[in-house]
Amino acid sequence: MLTFERRVTPRFSLCIPVRFRMEVSPEWELTAESKNISSQGVYVISRLPIPLGLPLQISLRMPKEVAGISPPQVRLTGRVVRVHPMGSPVREFGLAVQFDGYDAGWSANITEGRRTGRAA
Repeated sequence: MLTFERRVTPRFSLCIPVRFRMEVSPEWELTAESKNISSQGVYVISRLPIPLGLPLQISLRMPKEVAGISPPQVRLTGRVVRVHPMGSPVREFGLAVQFDGYDAGWSANITEGRRTGRAA
């Protein structure tokens, strides 16, 4: 069976804290831990499922291995692209979150590893 690899950027197996907020309800916040991360997205383990396609505000400290520099906490926007129930009975969920953009308040270009003065 042939498999097709959709990833275009390197993925790093790093455990870092990640905070999520729903764009429609910013007072709600979820903290999770990453399993891996790239400049295009993050895979986290969560105790709560988040619906597919849900727009999120994401806050994390992008690792130097990914960014090329050691930036401060970054704010991104993204959406849930996959949800994987884990365990039997299900106790956790693997969430694949694709980054859509960077918060204009931080203005960073992570794939090039430098500040650009504009939002991506």
